[in-house]
Amino acid sequence: MRRAQAEGLIRADLVGDDLPRIIAMLNSVLWTMDPSGGGWRRYVGLMLDGMTTMNGRRLQAVPELRYAAPEADWPL
Repeated sequence: MRRAQAEGLIRADLVGDDLPRIIAMLNSVLWTMDPSGGGWRRYVGLMLDGMTTMNGRRLQAVPELRYAAPEADWPL
């Protein structure tokens, strides 16, 4: 991440803790498509576009990364 930022390839306001979240976002769409197809490429492209330095908006502060599940159930 730091090397890509130094070369001006990705946004300067991204941090290492963003990467597990980005992977989780990509993983969450896999169940919605045919596993033998290439639909996942669209979402990888969207994520990469969001990380580039071109026309980016400033990101909000990075929230603390939690590894433990919350005590309460999700309201579904």
